[in-house]
Amino acid sequence: MRKKQIILVGIFLIALVFSIGTAAVRENNSTNVQGVDFVSNDIKPFNGPIGADSPLYGLKVAMEDLDETLAFNSTQRIEKEVDHAQLRIAEVRRELDLDRTDSAERVQELYRQKLNLTERSLMFFGSNETGLLHA
Repeated sequence: MRKKQIILVGIFLIALVFSIGTAAVRENNSTNVQGVDFVSNDIKPFNGPIGADSPLYGLKVAMEDLDETLAFNSTQRIEKEVDHAQLRIAEVRRELDLDRTDSAERVQELYRQKLNLTERSLMFFGSNETGLLHA
């Protein structure tokens, strides 16, 4: 019973994130990125050395995926997936601020893939794992 509740809460949270993102996109169809602030005010644009326009970006994403794979337990893996999804949001914001829509679309697709992966992970989350709510 508890496992079903945890799975339902996880699916609800992911659906909520998708609906907020969809509402922000519908609200703002211009090149102005004010709708992004509606999604998340606490995620600032990415300011690191390897951005989406870097030739090393694919390696960076591959290393993040490897980091998730080597997590000790499913709770830690899901937390890393969520952190990396937030990083993708920050990278999209940076690319949109710099008016690089092609890079922003590429990063946005990686974000969608990360959300799908996290959703699938939540579906098979064990009932003995207590860290799901923290993730």
